[in-house]
Amino acid sequence: MTGNRSSRFIVFMLIVWIALGFPAAPATAFPEEKPVREYDLKAAFLYNLLKFVNWPDQIQARSHLVIGILGEDPFGASIEVLKDKMIGRRRIFIRRGLSLQALKRCDVLFVSRSESEKVERVVRSAFSTHTLVVGDTAGFAERGVMINFFLHEKKVRFEINVDTARRAKLTVSSQVLKLGRVIQE
Repeated sequence: MTGNRSSRFIVFMLIVWIALGFPAAPATAFPEEKPVREYDLKAAFLYNLLKFVNWPDQIQARSHLVIGILGEDPFGASIEVLKDKMIGRRRIFIRRGLSLQALKRCDVLFVSRSESEKVERVVRSAFSTHTLVVGDTAGFAERGVMINFFLHEKKVRFEINVDTARRAKLTVSSQVLKLGRVIQE
């Protein structure tokens, strides 16, 4: 198990390395490749971060991990690359919806900017369902979103609200906490 976590951490660090602007190869090595889009990076970050989140046993034992997108979907096809990938023994499914009711059985809930006025209510509902709430809007982490992506100097970064994650009975690896900005209430 320790070897598995080590290899996952190495993969995570490689993604972070590339995302932070340290290219794996010179840009001229792959001239026909398209530039990486912001939401491609955010989807990759999300996938790798999920490997370092632990849910309560009854949730962790499920055969699936459902990622819901609440509101206007900024990912588009970028999030589809996660569909059917595995986090441990759990297969990823993607759902989209315009209401909490439509997405009530999600393990991860991405709250888009269009749902800004609902953030606090979404976070409160996550406590009893052990849902990881994710966003990418300025101020969302301070409002309770557990993982919030942001751009800093044209690079994707993330912040983690450890207090609200704990209230939802979720734990985020200390390795990840070292890489992100920790927000505490």
